[in-house]
Amino acid sequence: MRPRNLLALLVAFPFAAAMALAQDVGQLNWRVTDAERRLALIENSIANLQGQVQTLETRLQSLDARFSQLVNLLDHQRKEDLSARLRLEASLEKIQAALSKPAPKAADDAEPAAPPAK
Repeated sequence: MRPRNLLALLVAFPFAAAMALAQDVGQLNWRVTDAERRLALIENSIANLQGQVQTLETRLQSLDARFSQLVNLLDHQRKEDLSARLRLEASLEKIQAALSKPAPKAADDAEPAAPPAK
């Protein structure tokens, strides 16, 4: 090999290596940029999901409060119904007791008094 060719190779090799390295660095930069973009999208999605979770938790708390109100209302209504039922049963018992007693005799129906003494 002639010295000129050798010199050309010695100069060309580092230049080619530098070009290849620059190309590799460029690809790595693009990959890093793409990964950062994807990460930003993922973080944005996570933030959106956290907002939706917050909204759902708020709605769940509201539904829980409404459910508790309904349970309390039903419990109160059940107590009122039970109280009314007990009053009705007591009234029915009084009516049945009154009906089972012999009717008092009226003055007309009473036995005639003894005839007046003479």
